[in-house]
Amino acid sequence: MESIVFAISLDDSAAQRSLNEARVLLEEIPELLERGDVSGAAHNLAEASRLMNEAFKSLKFRAEEKNDGSEEALSL
Repeated sequence: MESIVFAISLDDSAAQRSLNEARVLLEEIPELLERGDVSGAAHNLAEASRLMNEAFKSLKFRAEEKNDGSEEALSL
């Protein structure tokens, strides 16, 4: 997952923060499962999924903004 965070070329620190938080939550899951805390692992997984979705939406919005600017410049 770490490579995903650093591969982001758009400057979106909110998305990077969300992905970093998701990574931490995902890294905690094996330890939670070793302790038998299936509920905690499920919670971490759900929260990580929410954070990754949030990052995706943010990056998609930023990419669309950049594309809109490019298309506008081309149509002039």
